[in-house]
Amino acid sequence: MTAQPAGWYDDGTGRQRWWDGAAWGHYAAPAGAPGVGAPASAYNAALPPKDVAAAYAFMLFTLIGVAGVQHFYLGKIGRGILWLLTFGLLGIGTIVDLFTLPSQTKTINARRAAGIR
Repeated sequence: MTAQPAGWYDDGTGRQRWWDGAAWGHYAAPAGAPGVGAPASAYNAALPPKDVAAAYAFMLFTLIGVAGVQHFYLGKIGRGILWLLTFGLLGIGTIVDLFTLPSQTKTINARRAAGIR
């Protein structure tokens, strides 16, 4: 049996949901959105996908994540400001980011693919 490729699919309720090849995404595409039913490479050209490696690089090269640049990169401006003001929530948030940046990036990319900022 072959795995279903990443893309937008009907979730059984008539709405389109993003399938990443292993699990359903959290965001449904609006009707007629670019990339509906298309492979993962068909991201909205105006909102290109973010890269997990780049997010980790920003985190590691900016005072080991306490500056919050990884959040600015992912478009999470409020969280980035919080990181700046609290020194990465005194380091605890940085430790959490070590484990959650891939899922954060995946969620952001699903939103961007759907045209949601």
